[in-house]
Amino acid sequence: MLSELAAGGEVPDEFAATRKELLDCGLIDEDGKLSPLLLPLMKTVLNSGVAISLEAAGRQGKLHHGMLIGEEHVVAHEAWPGVTEAEYSCVEPKRSRT
Repeated sequence: MLSELAAGGEVPDEFAATRKELLDCGLIDEDGKLSPLLLPLMKTVLNSGVAISLEAAGRQGKLHHGMLIGEEHVVAHEAWPGVTEAEYSCVEPKRSRT
C-alpha cells in the first residue's frame, strides 16, 4: 500500500483499515500523502539502483535480509523466521579509510 501511495496511485477500498492505521500513526496525511520522514525510504524502495538479497534456511525457518541502494539513500530490510512482516530502515553508509 505504501508503494502505491508513493507512486501516486489510489488505494483500493479493501485497504481502508490499513489506510486508517497509517493515518493514525502519522505516516500519511488526510489526502494520502506520505510523511516527509517516510519519503526517503519509499523513494529508495521504488527506485533502487542496486538490490542485495540474502536468504537462508534453518531449523527455525527462512531468514531473508537485504539492502536497497538508491542515489541518495540506503535501505536495509530484515525478515526473521516465524514473523510475517519485514522491517525496513534507512541506514547511513560508511566509507572505509584505507
